[in-house]
Amino acid sequence: MFDNHDPENANTKPAEGLPDPENIHPRVLAHLGDGVFDLFVRETALKQGIQQAGTLHRYTTSRVNAQFQVFLLDTLTPHLLESELEWVRRGRNLPVSTGRRSQHNIHRQATGFETLLGYLYLKKPDRLQELWHAITPLLSELKSVDSSPPAAD
Repeated sequence: MFDNHDPENANTKPAEGLPDPENIHPRVLAHLGDGVFDLFVRETALKQGIQQAGTLHRYTTSRVNAQFQVFLLDTLTPHLLESELEWVRRGRNLPVSTGRRSQHNIHRQATGFETLLGYLYLKKPDRLQELWHAITPLLSELKSVDSSPPAAD
């Protein structure tokens, strides 16, 4: 799933003109990560040849949601570094406001996933690309744009 190089030391320069993510509140990183993930999913859809607006919308919304993000996080967690798990924890520990109490855990985990993506986007884009490479097949496996995430093994 992952290359055998040292992701801890891969491209650690913050994106040009932006502050070091170490100095950004995890809520802001989650906000950035949400946009980064949305764009990644839309690009993946286009690469798969989806060009009808309605189909593109269904494809995107079936993947850019808390439940699917938790599925991806659960899949990636065994491959994440300790430093990456720390960013997930920071995001997961942020307070979330959801309508149903039963959804709090899902939204907290999804916020942790988004926080990690925001951090990697700014600090370690090479590592982010590595994660994209790992999750792209999972996006493609969800054949029906109206279905739930594939069951974890």
